[in-house]
Amino acid sequence: MKPIVTIALLLGLLSACGNEGGSNGVGQLPAGSRNDGNCPAPPASPVELTAVENVEFYADRFNFQIRDIQQDGQILRFQSSNYDFVYCNETWTVQRGTYQAPPPKTWEEQQAELEDPTYQSFEVNGQLYYYRAYLDPSPLANPNQLSQRVIFEIVPPGQDEPIVTTLYTVQQLRNANLGAELSDPREIHGIVYRDRPLWVVSAYKGEGFSGIATFITYDPEQETVIISQPPEIAGQVITDLKVSPDDTLWMTTQLSGEGNPFYPGMGLVSYQPPANSLQGGQVRSFHVRNSPLLGAIPTRIHMDGNTLWVGTGNGICQVNTQQVETAQGWDCWRFALMVEGDNRTIALHSHSQSENPSAEMTLNDPLEVLWWVPGGESVSDPGRYEVRYEPGFEATLREGRRFWGFDPEDFPPDYLYPLYWSGSEWHWNGDRFIRGFDAVSLNFFGGGPPAIRQDPDNYDFPPDLRAVRGDLTILDIQDETMNIRHHSAWIDDKQLSPYLTLLPVQQVENPQGDPLLP
Repeated sequence: MKPIVTIALLLGLLSACGNEGGSNGVGQLPAGSRNDGNCPAPPASPVELTAVENVEFYADRFNFQIRDIQQDGQILRFQSSNYDFVYCNETWTVQRGTYQAPPPKTWEEQQAELEDPTYQSFEVNGQLYYYRAYLDPSPLANPNQLSQRVIFEIVPPGQDEPIVTTLYTVQQLRNANLGAELSDPREIHGIVYRDRPLWVVSAYKGEGFSGIATFITYDPEQETVIISQPPEIAGQVITDLKVSPDDTLWMTTQLSGEGNPFYPGMGLVSYQPPANSLQGGQVRSFHVRNSPLLGAIPTRIHMDGNTLWVGTGNGICQVNTQQVETAQGWDCWRFALMVEGDNRTIALHSHSQSENPSAEMTLNDPLEVLWWVPGGESVSDPGRYEVRYEPGFEATLREGRRFWGFDPEDFPPDYLYPLYWSGSEWHWNGDRFIRGFDAVSLNFFGGGPPAIRQDPDNYDFPPDLRAVRGDLTILDIQDETMNIRHHSAWIDDKQLSPYLTLLPVQQVENPQGDPLLP
C-alpha cells in the first residue's frame, strides 16, 4: 500500500499550487477618478464577490492569490484566478478576471510527466536552452524503490546531448532535516542573470516529502554547471524569481504541508551573490512580522527598474528596493470586501452558528466583510458573513501562553509566531492581532481553517466559529486561560452583497509591544 500512497502524494503535489485591520477606518478607493484616457475604463458597477463554482471547499472564494502580473505601458494588471486588479495613473480598479489557467492534466498525463518530464525552453541572448528536472529513479518505474536523487538536465545551444547534474540526494535531504523522501521538483523558474541562464528549482512538501531549493547557472565559456543551495532558504518553495539592476535576486517563498498547499514561508526574499559567483552572499527575508509586506504568502513579483511590485493573496505592495528596509520604501493596498451603508438595521451574532442575535447595528457607514462559513452540511447552503464590528465580543479561551516545543528556547523561524495559541496565524501589527486572507491556512483534512472556535473541542461541520479574520485584542492572560475580544460579528449572508476593492494601508501610529511576548 505504501508505494501507492507515495505515488498519489507526488502526483497530488503536481497540482498544488502595515495595518491590515480596520481600526483606522475604511473607505473605497476612487476607482478611475484620474483616468487620463489611456487607462482601462472602470466597470459600470463594483465587482461583487461570487462563490467559486465546482469546488468543495468554501474558503476558495477568498483566494485572491496573484497568478500573473502583466505590464502594458503605464498599465499594470495583477491577475488572480477570478479577478484582475488594474493599476494605472496611480489609480486602482477591480475587474472580472482574465487569467487563463493552463488546462488541468489528466491522470495519465501527470503520470507521463512524472516519469519523463517534457523539456522546457529558455532564451538567453537570442539562443535557446532546454532544461528539465526529475526524480531518479522515477517513482513509477519501480514503486518498491524510493527515488534517490533529483536530476537537472540542460541542453545548451547547438548541442544535442543534455548535461546531466545531480542537484541533491535523498541522504542530503535527510542530513539537512528537511524531509525523509524526495518530492517531485515541480517549481522551476528561469531568468537571465549576468548574461547567463539562471534557474531555481524547489519542490512542494507534504507527509515527509520535500526538496532543497537550488540555484543553477551555466557558464557557456567553460561549459560548466554551477549550483548553489543557500542554507537560509533551502527548505522553501520558491514560486517566482526576478533580478534587480544591482544583480540582487528577488523571490517569493512559501511552504506547504499535508492537506495544505499554502503555508506562509519566509515571504519576500532577496539574495545577493558575490560577483562572478553563486556561492555565499546575503539573504534577507521580508514578511508580515518584520516588514510592511501585505500578505503572508507573496506569489508573484514584477521588477520595473528599482521598483518591485509584490502580489500576495491579501494585497499588493510597491517597493523601492533601495529603501526596502524602511517603512518609507513601501506603499501597499489591501484587498477588502465592502458593503455600502444604506441605513438598514441588521442583527449580529457573536458566533457563526448561534441561534439568537447578540446585538444589532445600523449600516450608516461602509461595512467590511471578512469571511464566510456555511450554515449547513453543503457549501451551497446559506451561511453567515463575518464582518468588522466595534466594540466586538468577548470570549474566554481555555489556553495560556504555550511554546511550540518543550523548551521555551525552542522557537520556530521568525516568520512564524513564536507562541502556540488559537490566534497563532494572526500577527501583531502594533495595535491588534490581525489576519489577512492568505494567512488562513486551508487544512483540507483537519477540519477547515484554524479559527477562534465557540467550542475549541468541537470540530463538527458546519463549524461554529467566533472569529476567522476579525481583529483580536488580549484582555487578560493566565496560565490556563485567556480572555480576548474579537472585533467582529456574524450576519446572515442573504442580507449582504459585498464587492471587492483595494484600500491603502496606513501604518499604525505609536505602535505598542506584543502583549503575549516577554
